[in-house]
Amino acid sequence: MSTSETSPPCTAHHADEGNIENTPRKKKWYLLMANPSKTTHLGTLLRCAAAFGAHQVLVVGHDKFNCQGSFGAHLFLDILAFPTWESVGDYLRNGGDDGNGIQDVETSNPITTIGILGAYGGGEEVYAADGVDVYENGGYVSLVRPKCIADDGIAKQSAAIGSPQRSFPVSAHHDSGGLRATGTKPTHVPKSVVEALRKFNPRDFETKSLQPPQGTSVILFYNLFIPDNAAGAAHAIRVIREQLGQVGASLGEMPKSRKSATLFYNVIGNARAFPEKKMKELCRQLPGGSQLSCHHMASYDTASESVTLQDIYDFCQNDDYADLRVTYIHSKGSYHQTEVNDNWRRALTDSVVHPDCLFPPNDRCNVCGAQFYTRFSTMYPGNMWTAKCSYVKRLLPPLEGGEYDVRKKESIIKFLKYRLWGQLNSTLMDDRVDYFGLGRYRLEHWIGSHPSIQPCELHRKNVTFASMIEGDITPADYEWGMGPRRREVVGEDLEARARIQNDEDAQFREYFFLPGNLLKWFTLYGSDGIPSKKSWVWKFFPAGAKWKKLVDRYGENAVEQMVMQSSRGIQSAFSVNEDERLDFQIEPQDEKRFTGDTPPLVVFYNVVIPEDKTKKVLALRALKAQIDVLALGQYDIISRAYHRQRHVVLYYTVSGDSSNIGFFTKLCQARSQHITCRKLGEFASSTATGEALHHLHTFCHSQPTGSVTYLSNMLPGTHGVNRTESFSTQKIRTFTTAVTSKMCLKSRDTCNVCGTEFYPLPFHHFLGNMFTASCEYVKELLPPEQFEKATNDAAGETLVSQLRRAVTTDLFPFTPQNLGLGQYSVEHWIGSHPDLRPCDVAPVRHSWFPFFTGSPYLANDFTSSRAYDFMWSEAPRRSSAPPGQLSRTIEHRAIAKDATAYREYYYLAGNLLRWHNLYDKAPPWDSWIWKWYPRGDEWRDSAKKHGSNVVTKAGGNYTAKEQRIRKDWLASDALGGTLIYDRKQPVSDASTASSPYYYVPAQHASIPPTSRKSPDGKSEENIQWTPQDSSYGAAVPAFGWIPKHARKILEGVLVVLIMTMLIFVVVKVGIALKSSGSGEGEDTYFADDDHYIAFNDDGAGSSGSESNDSSQD
Repeated sequence: MSTSETSPPCTAHHADEGNIENTPRKKKWYLLMANPSKTTHLGTLLRCAAAFGAHQVLVVGHDKFNCQGSFGAHLFLDILAFPTWESVGDYLRNGGDDGNGIQDVETSNPITTIGILGAYGGGEEVYAADGVDVYENGGYVSLVRPKCIADDGIAKQSAAIGSPQRSFPVSAHHDSGGLRATGTKPTHVPKSVVEALRKFNPRDFETKSLQPPQGTSVILFYNLFIPDNAAGAAHAIRVIREQLGQVGASLGEMPKSRKSATLFYNVIGNARAFPEKKMKELCRQLPGGSQLSCHHMASYDTASESVTLQDIYDFCQNDDYADLRVTYIHSKGSYHQTEVNDNWRRALTDSVVHPDCLFPPNDRCNVCGAQFYTRFSTMYPGNMWTAKCSYVKRLLPPLEGGEYDVRKKESIIKFLKYRLWGQLNSTLMDDRVDYFGLGRYRLEHWIGSHPSIQPCELHRKNVTFASMIEGDITPADYEWGMGPRRREVVGEDLEARARIQNDEDAQFREYFFLPGNLLKWFTLYGSDGIPSKKSWVWKFFPAGAKWKKLVDRYGENAVEQMVMQSSRGIQSAFSVNEDERLDFQIEPQDEKRFTGDTPPLVVFYNVVIPEDKTKKVLALRALKAQIDVLALGQYDIISRAYHRQRHVVLYYTVSGDSSNIGFFTKLCQARSQHITCRKLGEFASSTATGEALHHLHTFCHSQPTGSVTYLSNMLPGTHGVNRTESFSTQKIRTFTTAVTSKMCLKSRDTCNVCGTEFYPLPFHHFLGNMFTASCEYVKELLPPEQFEKATNDAAGETLVSQLRRAVTTDLFPFTPQNLGLGQYSVEHWIGSHPDLRPCDVAPVRHSWFPFFTGSPYLANDFTSSRAYDFMWSEAPRRSSAPPGQLSRTIEHRAIAKDATAYREYYYLAGNLLRWHNLYDKAPPWDSWIWKWYPRGDEWRDSAKKHGSNVVTKAGGNYTAKEQRIRKDWLASDALGGTLIYDRKQPVSDASTASSPYYYVPAQHASIPPTSRKSPDGKSEENIQWTPQDSSYGAAVPAFGWIPKHARKILEGVLVVLIMTMLIFVVVKVGIALKSSGSGEGEDTYFADDDHYIAFNDDGAGSSGSESNDSSQD
């Protein structure tokens, strides 16, 4: 479509804004189309929609468009905008709206969908019965390969579009679920649109009233998947015949009284390939005199096996069926057609329909299958089993998106946070979604998710998982017995297990032993998830007796209590005692100051006084230094002196030992002429460092036009590192001077938060976490206490995303501090909003030798007087992270890889996730953020198009690409020795790579250093040119044109020359000083240094500076 630069764009409203017209209910049709640009011409299509009486026009993408060619037709249409195809799919699956702008969920019907494809370039082929070759890009489809414009202006074929696909002809494509496509002529719908509209919606599920025929002794539930393509469908039908044959063979061996069986089944996918009539016919033809009655429950275009599991759950809610046993089987291998899946399916089906599973010798068994595992979860691998209804009834409903999904994920998030704090470990197995039960694997964990499970299994103890999937199971391998009886499982790290064998504390904290199971049971089922006192879990798992004592005492809170008792690391930045917090209010005597010509400097001060005597002295010394700086006035770089231009109103909170607060009160009284102090609360916990921010936020809502300063007498530390400089007086004095300087206090449109040094990584923050901010910006932030909770929740989602490999962490590891958990949230708060416009004042020091320093910038020495050579500027303008935290080499490698640049959490992937999660918005399109971060322009374009789904859309392609690469590596055995069943039997068959149980991710495999490649495919050892964006390219661009071997020689020569010059200068200066015969020159130098006078340790400088300032007043 063409575009126009002159016509103003028309606008579509969004689905939640209601309809314009109040039209009566009638048969509706919709025009659905993509809108990639706000200047796209939609006029012709809008005229057609108006002429044919379209109920609504649905556009996906931008909500603005060019309506120049509509000749006013757009005024008679209801035009809705949606950000993604998934959102419009949900809207249509729910029946659109009722004509009054209200979505018609209760009476929703399938929507008729007809694809419209232009005839350009198509010829007669567009009428082919099996579809037509089309090129698809997102939601657009074309008969001719799209072209792109190269830099030289010549149109070239776009390689990014890929090979053509066969489009669905609507007249031949029937969707029995949420989408019904009809039509007499073969028109075409893009596959991405079809998939979006066909997506399973849990609201489509209907509870069935299932009643087996009288006299039925065996009840089976069967989940069938049949692919759309002919070859896949034929294979799936062969699988169905084989499994029903196994059921018939088992029934044939039973006594006549047990030969009657009922099978309930769902079909997912291509239900046309195997209609109900064929299924009934096949069931009647089973040999052996068995009586199998088959009943079709439902068909779904797209769904998981949760629909069949939900049918089992609903069936077992009937109290009359409490003693019945139900068998669950599925057509494993009909989607992934491999020999491994075929062998696995046969072994599982044979086991669950075996007489000893259908009618266990010991009725105490309530779940039976081939092999029962206790790691990575209490489960039956492959997810086929026979279970008692009385047990199934105690489980949570498994339907997709339901309570089980939510609580299962919640239990995983709890563990990942506890592990981050160092309270629980997971050393026995790798971090994988199947081990933790995420995604589709959660359903495999469902049947064993309750602690009341009494498992039994059919395979002998020494029959391995490898034997099962290699097809080596024989009748001699069947030996029914109560479980658990297997201690070694697939994928377990035997070396790690040997290390913790005699370490009781390590066993006590190991997730894949009791802690993980207890955490899951308690989160899923609360008090009902407490194992009985006689449960097998206490004796089977290591450290069971120790955990049993904790559970007896604390019940379902045992794991949380263990975590809280074992460490003081997990703390909130806010007091749990609301009575300690005073209500904020401006005193009447202060009102005059706020309404005067010169508003006061408003400071919110977080005072921390630790109990440790040594630290207490340091804390009080830092406190005095800050009060002295505030009393001196605001620092001016031009005169290099302090000027008392604004009175200081100091609101403060005290955290920790408040017995010495009298010292602070006396300091305020002595300087009352320049500082007014107002106490806002005393808090017993020394970690209640967020209370001052709480009042700061409240103040800005009452005074939105001013600015506010935040100070603390304690510097943030580094998680896991002893805080040796938390109360460094010199640093704290410098930071206080910086944020209260005239440079920071001056109002500027280009800056809304000013600090000493601003760094975007690992999160947006100011060094020392002291700042001056405009209240207009502050009031847009979440309240600090609410922010802490929201950040904790967002961190859980982030940890799950890392587990799914959706984000990478190549730059920094995840730590509680980097994620802003608990007390660390106060460091994230001020820089958390996407509207942040930072500036800083600390001087920027460039490195002459970035190769040796690892960065083109040098760290500021805040103990030196040169730290006061303030230079205001918009930020960021220095290193990405504080000195020593991030290697320049690591960052350049991350930027060079698209898969990392698009998925690195500490770049835009993580920031956009947080911004949308916390504030439901992205940065302004002209923000510094899009220019500073790698691939910023591309991220900005994606954010405009996809909104809150930008991270999934932009990074999804690279996630899928990485998964394909990983699969190719496995198939070629390129990683060497990573295909392992149980670390005893190496696997040589590459086809086994489709199994999820012995797949080692590429990043955990050993890759020889010689295999490392640069982005252009060359080995790093052979690269002869220096990238211009390297540290050399940044300092001396010419170095980018020098071959590596010549550059190294040049480096050596330069180093020798520089060292020689330094030695020469030192010797000459020494000789000159010695010959002078006095130190007068040195004395003169220090006498002229204002900073030395002001800040020397004898205190005289402070007096002199104050006296000098007084004379100016």
